[in-house]
Order: sequence, then C-alpha cells, then structure tokens
Amino acid sequence: MTNKRWKNRPPASNWGDFGENDQLGRLNLLTPQARLNAAKEIQTGEAFCLSLPLDLPGGTALNPNRKPPVRHVETRKKGLPSVNYPLELEDARYVDCSSDDSITLYTQYSTQWDALSHVGQYFDALGDGIVRPTYYNGYRGGVDILGPEHADGPFARSLGIEKMAETCVQGRGVMIDLHAHLGDARTLVDYKILKGILEQDEITIEQGDMLCLHTGFAQKLVDMKGDPDPHVLHHSCAVLDGRDDALKQWIADSGISVLIADNFAVEAYPYDHGDCLHCEGLPLHQACLFRLGINLGDMGEISLQANGFVQISNTCTVFAEHEVTSRLAEGAAIPEIVAGLHEAIAGRVVNMTRHLGIEKDVVVTGGGAKNIGLIRAIEGKVGLPVLTPPEPFITGALGAALIGKDFTARGISPDHERRKEGVTFFK
Repeated sequence: MTNKRWKNRPPASNWGDFGENDQLGRLNLLTPQARLNAAKEIQTGEAFCLSLPLDLPGGTALNPNRKPPVRHVETRKKGLPSVNYPLELEDARYVDCSSDDSITLYTQYSTQWDALSHVGQYFDALGDGIVRPTYYNGYRGGVDILGPEHADGPFARSLGIEKMAETCVQGRGVMIDLHAHLGDARTLVDYKILKGILEQDEITIEQGDMLCLHTGFAQKLVDMKGDPDPHVLHHSCAVLDGRDDALKQWIADSGISVLIADNFAVEAYPYDHGDCLHCEGLPLHQACLFRLGINLGDMGEISLQANGFVQISNTCTVFAEHEVTSRLAEGAAIPEIVAGLHEAIAGRVVNMTRHLGIEKDVVVTGGGAKNIGLIRAIEGKVGLPVLTPPEPFITGALGAALIGKDFTARGISPDHERRKEGVTFFK
C-alpha cells in the first residue's frame, strides 16, 4: 500500500487504512453506532469535570518549556480597564457594564489532548533513503506542519487539534484504576500487569472505547497547591512502559480510539536508554500518535468530586447498605453518598481516638490509607494533615516483625507479658 505522501509505512502502523488523506486515525472508530451503544450504558446522567485548573501544575519545575498562563485585561476609554467597564462611555444611554479578559496560554501546560501532529519521527517515508520529519499517515514537517520560519507558520495545515473538535469526541469511556492496585509507588506498567488488572476487575475493552487510566498522579499534583516537587512527582504513581512490545501490540489490537491518563505523559519519560544507541525517546507516543493515530490525553483528576455529602448515620456495613440504597432511591448523587460514607467512617475513627489525645503527625495505615476520600475526611475532622505510608497494607506486619526481632534479640519468649515499655500487645 502506498499513496502520494509515502511509499513506506512504519511497521505495525495503520497508515492508509482509513483513507489516503485521513487525519483522524482511530477517531474514525467513534461511529454513530458506537455513540448509541455508549449512551445505552448511562445510568445516572451525572457529569464530572476531568480537567485540572489551567494554572496547575504551577511554575515551570516540571517542564521549563511550558509556562503558566498569563491573564491580560485591555485598557479602554478614559484609561479604564475592561473589567466592570461602564458601557455608558460607548453610549450615554447605556446602563450596562461588561468584563473581558484574555489569556496567554501554553496549550500543553495543564490538562491537554495531544494532536497527531504532536510527535512524529525522522522517517524514510518516500523510500529514497532520506529521513525527514514525518507524522501520522505520512504528513510531513515543513510541508504540512510548519514552523515559525515559514510565512504561514507556526501552523499545522494537517493533523491539527481542531480535528478532534470537528469529530466531536464522544463515546464509551472505560476507566482502569491503576492506583487502586498499585498505589503511589512508581510502577512501570507492562502488558502483563495491565492484563492482570483487566482480568481482576473484569474490564472488557471494545472497539472505539476511550481508555482512561487513573494513576493518582493528578491528586498529588493538586495537593502540592501550585508548588510541585519534581523529584516526588517523577518518582510517583504508575506509568505505562512504552518499551514493552506486548503492551504496544495490545494497544494496536484493542481498537481503543483514544488513550487518556491523569499523569504527566501517559508513559514513563525519560526512560533509561542505556542499552540503546539509536531509539525512540517516547516509544508509546510513537506507537499511538505516529503509527496508529491514537490521540493521547493528559487528564488531571479522574476521581469523582462531590460538592457536599449525604448524611450517613450508620458505620455498620449491613445497616449502611440499606441507608445508601434509600439515599439512591431519593435521588442523591453517588459522589455525595460516597462522601457521606467517608464522613461517617472518619467521625467514628476520630471519636475512638480522642480519649488518647490527637497530636501532630497523624498517620493512617491499612486499606483505608489507599482511599483519598477517607483521608481527606479524617483531615477535616482532626484539623491536621494526615500522613500515609507508601505501602499501608503491610505497615502493621512490618511493625510486628520489628517487635519480634527485638524480642528475639533480647531473648524474650512469645508468652512474656504483653505490656512492655509502653507498647501493648494483644493475643
């Protein structure tokens, strides 16, 4: 298969499969039937904002080439700013006032979509032995994607982000909660790990699905309140391992239309390429944007955010279940019900610990420490930040092991008194 822009297409690519001049890639799979099928799965009709605030991450520590937005206000008649501007200055009869502003925005500073013109490759598409900057379906740098040195540049004549807007990206979104399985630890997710999570959570991917990955990275970013710590962030949370050929093959075979994540770049970047003299710096971007025409999205908070909470009086699972069912029947929103459960559990926990006295450095371990909503509710009750260990599930076991090691070193038998040096032990 060839066309006027290329004679060679990259291995494992779909160039030309959607037409000689295709600029949509896998968005072609978001058909009217796919949208109808997605609409049939709607149950509650709730809407959620999945975007970070435009001024996050904050500063330029994460990427010095992407700067925070700057707001501008024009000056109008009599030197007045165009905020609360009296329109009587335009016509003495008018009683109106108006406000206008503008923003200088680095389009990839915060939540974003990657256009198919975002990442390409120096590639010999014409078969003449010359590698040229080339993008999806053979569109070329300097011809279709213009730099500022061109009279019409900088401008993407082809493969621009407007193609997504024109297509109307609507369909079935499928979330894989990597954070629930892998926590905050930096984890390179290959096909084996992803397949295990899909099977454990009984998730089925269908052609045209928009795949959403929740890693917890965005929540860490939000918690840093505009002052990000690059070292912490670049060593936290799950990222896809773009070097894993099996993972890239699964993405190709799955039929997903777009790939979205709440982390910095969807895949790990930069990689350790110590074993490579000539390779791709962004192998997953190459597979998705360059070869398959799959738009990537860096999304922000994917967790559900409630505006308030529904009062839940029971913390007993059996009775709370009946109460939740009743609240659903009354039309309460699911985020508010979940927030209510967190509030009830947090209240119970705090009331049980108040007789001990709550001091600085509050730590939560166990499974609850993985639930960011519960942690936020506890923080609200105690008025202090709550610390969680990287692996809260095994903290108790580690403590018991250290105590056992100490007992062994001192020659103390397991049947020794279980109150020793201010620590109480229970059989």
